[in-house]
Amino acid sequence: MESVSRSCRTPGDARWRAALRCVAAGCHAVDAHVSRFVSSWREGPGAYELRGRCVGCGACCRTPTVLLPTLLWRLPRLRRLVIAWHREVNLFELIEQDRANHALVFRCRHFDPASRRCGCYRTRPGLCRDYPRGLAQAANPEFFEGCGYYAHYRQAEAMRSALAESGLPPEKLAELEERLHLRE
Repeated sequence: MESVSRSCRTPGDARWRAALRCVAAGCHAVDAHVSRFVSSWREGPGAYELRGRCVGCGACCRTPTVLLPTLLWRLPRLRRLVIAWHREVNLFELIEQDRANHALVFRCRHFDPASRRCGCYRTRPGLCRDYPRGLAQAANPEFFEGCGYYAHYRQAEAMRSALAESGLPPEKLAELEERLHLRE
């Protein structure tokens, strides 16, 4: 464990915290890959394809958000355990509990807003490593303002053709193309 701890440590970070983040990020990565593989095998490719690239805006780092399953949200003790994990291991400070979306919104103490850089990039949490890949699986992916990534609907050409035949005014067509992720 010492070698993992040393290779994953960042200056000013406790060895145990950095090592635990490395192990948790590895577990998260395995879970994400297996879940995506099973989903792809069962249902085929998702409706959206992820496009673009990171432009270093830092929007995803300002307020990391954790979506909880309904059951976990309704069990306050387990929700407090999730909050404690993120506070102690990831150094996230809870700033909001979005009850409507079952989301915990945090502020990351590793994020430097001036440089827009992560202070623990090598040992960043799995949810940080996974952004934005997880959004491509969402029913209606929404990205942060200024983010260089975007979702592209795989059946965009057919949808654009159907919309063109609808007789909608050009401004409505443009709005729908944006909202339905049809841009190239």
